[in-house]
Amino acid sequence: VPGIDYSTSGTNIIFVTPPTAGQKVYVVALSTTADLTRTINFVVDAGSNPMSTGVKGDMTLDVTGKIVAWTIISDQAGQIQFDIKKTDYANFPNFSSICGTERPTLGNINAGTTERINRDTNLSTWNTALTAGDILQFEIVYSLNIQRCVVSMKLAL
Repeated sequence: VPGIDYSTSGTNIIFVTPPTAGQKVYVVALSTTADLTRTINFVVDAGSNPMSTGVKGDMTLDVTGKIVAWTIISDQAGQIQFDIKKTDYANFPNFSSICGTERPTLGNINAGTTERINRDTNLSTWNTALTAGDILQFEIVYSLNIQRCVVSMKLAL
């Protein structure tokens, strides 16, 4: 019985009366883990019109974390590229790109390919650190045949 027959200290089990040689002891370890991630979603909807380029909006953050992946999902196959920029409250409206050379993209404008979904989990050239109070800005660099899409960024807290 816990607290009567034994107690724990760190990774040790301390028996009131230790088992003798040859006795069997069965231990069940219970563990819980928390999902320490959050997802930032930014939706762009041009209605029934093709998506235009330019800044589509800003978003404030209420969590601190590290971006570990981005995903884009669109309403139809096409091409789109986002630049995501960041500033802190004191420096608004002076934004700087966090994407490095790996901007969130669907399709390949040079190869003429199209996609409806894409993800990147290797953000080697990104500035991935985000702080509660930062402001993100989402800009479309180019778009072809996209009317609605969502850009999601997964944050490790």
